[in-house]
Amino acid sequence: MAYGWLDGGALAVAALILQSLAYCAVLRSGYSKGPCLVVWALISACGIPLPLAIFDPETHIAGVASVTAVACWWLPLRTFGAVFGYGPAFHVIHTRDKNEHEIKFFVRFVLVLILPVNFQIERRHLNDKLTQIQSPWFYLRQAVTMLPLGTYCILASSKLEDPIYPPVLLKICYALIVFSAATFMFDTCAIASILLAGLPCGRNFDKPWLAVSLQDFWSRRWNLMASNNLRDGVYLPLMSFLVPSSSQDKSFAIAQKRKYELAQAAAVFMSFLASGMFHELIIYNMTGEIRGEWLLYFPLQGIACLCEYTLARTFPAQVAKIPLAVRWLITMGFLVATCDLFYRPILRGHIRERCFDNMLQWTKLLTS
Repeated sequence: MAYGWLDGGALAVAALILQSLAYCAVLRSGYSKGPCLVVWALISACGIPLPLAIFDPETHIAGVASVTAVACWWLPLRTFGAVFGYGPAFHVIHTRDKNEHEIKFFVRFVLVLILPVNFQIERRHLNDKLTQIQSPWFYLRQAVTMLPLGTYCILASSKLEDPIYPPVLLKICYALIVFSAATFMFDTCAIASILLAGLPCGRNFDKPWLAVSLQDFWSRRWNLMASNNLRDGVYLPLMSFLVPSSSQDKSFAIAQKRKYELAQAAAVFMSFLASGMFHELIIYNMTGEIRGEWLLYFPLQGIACLCEYTLARTFPAQVAKIPLAVRWLITMGFLVATCDLFYRPILRGHIRERCFDNMLQWTKLLTS
């Protein structure tokens, strides 16, 4: 049974809040990691059928995508990291003020798990650009800018599909659509988290078009919320398993350098693989098919990042001599050359047109 926007939205919010509170009970249980992970897996499994149980992907594709991302990606990943002592959810629980009211605490915890925001709760003391805490006005300005940009690119993309235009222009237009839509959604959620709970937030994007390496693009410029979630929920827990904390001192790192670097490489690759799996689940719920493009695209980016890192470590002097303009061209060239794998499921499933129809439905609903 599929619900409308109002009924389905209310039901989705209620279900996600219950899922968040269940995760909160797991994290506050005081049990060891083993029992916590068993209960965590059961709760996460319950969230997988939730999107299609609430929304019909034929008419409410945006609702399906949003609930899938929250219930099957952000919630489980942030909680998994918290079980191992990483991420904002862990810090919300373990740095709680004793005088804080229980309801206020639960509101903060639920928002930290649900909202697609680059939270800086555990990094608020740092003073670099990526962790700098922004004001609501910063996000409001960005959101207001992104709305007309995204609308214009959607309209322009239909014209750029004409063969008379260079294909690279259409790819850039698609990239701007993804960038503007993600920025608008993330920034509006950041405003809500600041105003409702006073949670510190950092920027989600940092001029990704200026990236001079793939590592720079994926870890420091593009979708920092997702990269932080993967770091806290995949990379750091896997590193703690492969390289025990008691062995991560400097002398061990020198003596077992090869083993440590292999563990890092495995953790980086698994982070990209996990991202591909999450994206593939989202596109499956939206289109009802799995072709594997996103499952191939993100591990491919991970392998390229590892190759880039290996070259920089093996030939540091030669790499340092490469002009920034050349490094920028190589980075952008690789991203453009591989972006067809990313766009193909979106175009085949007519995601752009269906999301635009959803926007018209929302407009009619708000103005009626």
